[in-house]
Amino acid sequence: MGNETGMHPDFFPGLIETYFANCEVTGEMPDPAGLILALGMSSRTEFEDARKDATTARVLDQACLRMASQWYQLLTKNKKDVNTLGVTYALRTMGFHDNFKAQESTANKDTLNLNFGEKDRHL
Repeated sequence: MGNETGMHPDFFPGLIETYFANCEVTGEMPDPAGLILALGMSSRTEFEDARKDATTARVLDQACLRMASQWYQLLTKNKKDVNTLGVTYALRTMGFHDNFKAQESTANKDTLNLNFGEKDRHL
């Protein structure tokens, strides 16, 4: 079995590790398009088809969760230079949704809870 470009799925784990390592070295955040290109695929449809295949679904799902985890960590670091709207947009394009719920705390201060949950299997 291979994808449209002929890349055998046995190579996916190594290609994924190389992609994440390159992102770390360059300081760039991993993104869906970069992952798809690193796997030798040419379309999101090809990637989604591979995620439906029992032989490749697990490794590709883990790569997507790893990518989402790195983006989510940006939200929790409280850095002033992080564009939270950009991060939430990136997570939404990976299939996660956000629930904003304002609550009044016991000290009469407003708090904001942000909860990301997986909405569907789209990357």
